[in-house]
Amino acid sequence: MGNINFWSTHIFPPSSWNYFTLVGDVGLILFMFNLGLELDRKELKHQWKSSVPISISTIIVPYGAGAALSVYLYNINTRDGFPPPDRAAFVLFTASSMSFTAFPVLAAILSSNKLLSTPIGTLTISCAAMNDIMGWCSLAIAGAFAKGSGIVGLWLV
Repeated sequence: MGNINFWSTHIFPPSSWNYFTLVGDVGLILFMFNLGLELDRKELKHQWKSSVPISISTIIVPYGAGAALSVYLYNINTRDGFPPPDRAAFVLFTASSMSFTAFPVLAAILSSNKLLSTPIGTLTISCAAMNDIMGWCSLAIAGAFAKGSGIVGLWLV
């Protein structure tokens, strides 16, 4: 709809985009807060020993696939005349972008099916949270490599 001139100028003008973003962010924060209230802390503490190895093993495959794909994509990017990006930053960015979970979507699915308070729902949501934490840390390091120094990314993490 953004390509239709009437919609982008009259219904949703660019001056209103910041307000839509603000309302969407507040809604997401409230949804995640409500999700946290629904989780059982005792079940989370009980599941952490099994959720850590599951989370690590489920991030390895997409991370490795993203790293392997980045080798091919890096060569495509450099042949079109663009200046080549830092190879380490490109590999880390592609690998971490493949390893993210749609955490709010997963939480909404588990919540709507009333699986969030069950042991498998708690295990699923805790593994997804750990995957996202590892993915965001990797993305911070990739951003630091892109800016110049990987040490800055390690310091950020």
